[in-house]
Amino acid sequence: MISMESFETSSYPANEEGALVTFASPKGDQRYVRICALHFAPPLSNNFLLPQFPLTATIEAESDWPEIQFALEISHLDGSRQRIPMGLTQQQGPRRQFKVTFLPPQPGPYRIGIELSASAQSIPLFETEVAICEPRAHESWTLGPMITEIEPYLYIGNAAAAANPKLHPKDAEGLLERQGIRAVLNAAEERDPHPALLNSGIDYAHFPFQDFSHNPLEEARLWEAVQWMACHIEKKRSVFVHCHAGIGRSGSLVVAYLLLFGCPQDTFDTIVHRINTKLKLKGHYIYPHVGIPDTINTLRTRLASSDPAWESRYPPEAVSKIHAVSIASLRISNAPPLIEEHICTEHPHLVRQGISLTCRVRVDYQSTPPRGVYLLTNLNQDGPSFEKIFMSPTEEKGIFEVTVTPRRAGDEFWLTAYATPRRYDHELTAMWVGQDIRFRVIEQ
Repeated sequence: MISMESFETSSYPANEEGALVTFASPKGDQRYVRICALHFAPPLSNNFLLPQFPLTATIEAESDWPEIQFALEISHLDGSRQRIPMGLTQQQGPRRQFKVTFLPPQPGPYRIGIELSASAQSIPLFETEVAICEPRAHESWTLGPMITEIEPYLYIGNAAAAANPKLHPKDAEGLLERQGIRAVLNAAEERDPHPALLNSGIDYAHFPFQDFSHNPLEEARLWEAVQWMACHIEKKRSVFVHCHAGIGRSGSLVVAYLLLFGCPQDTFDTIVHRINTKLKLKGHYIYPHVGIPDTINTLRTRLASSDPAWESRYPPEAVSKIHAVSIASLRISNAPPLIEEHICTEHPHLVRQGISLTCRVRVDYQSTPPRGVYLLTNLNQDGPSFEKIFMSPTEEKGIFEVTVTPRRAGDEFWLTAYATPRRYDHELTAMWVGQDIRFRVIEQ
């Protein structure tokens, strides 16, 4: 068996002495395989090994036998076993690289091994036990694949979502295909979902950054990453940006892209707030790394000096404010309909099941009307889901309304509204009604 301590990195030169395996060919002559590198992403000692998150094994080997193969052997204490062939990803002369990505289906202890196949012989190379951690209910990103649209053609999420494409034409549609993703940017140095994307037709780029928000992101690499994003988005190819949790590194890149290319007239705090307003619907958030505002400002200055028209490319915000005007059937103790600043209270309103709610908002705008006003609510949805409902303009200038009817009783319902000023259904650059309106639905 190979000692894992000998192979912590894939940076071994081709002539480095590694673990040497010899075997006899069908003709009886001696052949060799030298294992130059063996590593896992993330490392098997990582405390963030989670169900449904990609665990990638990489082997670099050289051999004088052309038909060597490797496979990952996985067994769980429940008795389930799985053998996954490792794919050849690079070859230069006798040096070859093989990779495979495994998605642990459940928490608990696993036994993981790697087997070499050569000349009809199977040779075990490595075996160890790995503990897959329990997801943490208070951290939604640990519960499985998470992907959220931030604006048209721009998505953010965690590493679990990056390893869920459709691999073969006969397979059911994968998560990335359902979202229309055509490019994946991996910002995590410790993650490598690329093997899961090899047969999907999805473009992949790895711009590795160190985890945890106290680590600054290298300016040159950040600039390369946002340019890569911009290149795809300009061609209307949806980009999914991920790191490990979808919080720090990917959040930093999405903010940088928007301030440099998407919404250059906005401020850093405005962009972060808008993204987090969108993500809070899933109990998620971003937390950009230290130094990101300064890095972005440096890049903005360079862009402005090289392209004087850059800062005037986008018109100013068309919408200056959006107000909640009334919720016609929301009454507390037979009080009149709640309006404007009184719309949000500390305690949920009581609403009767089957009684329609007419929701009205007033939108103040400078010249042209907003291109869309929407109501967002979880009123008739299960779990964390919500629906987006188009609000129709009325005969009164700037007044939009929609009627919704609660179909089931329960607690923890909410609704809010936003207006899109510049681009159809562009939630990030939208103006939102202040706080969410919370209410309970009781049976008739």
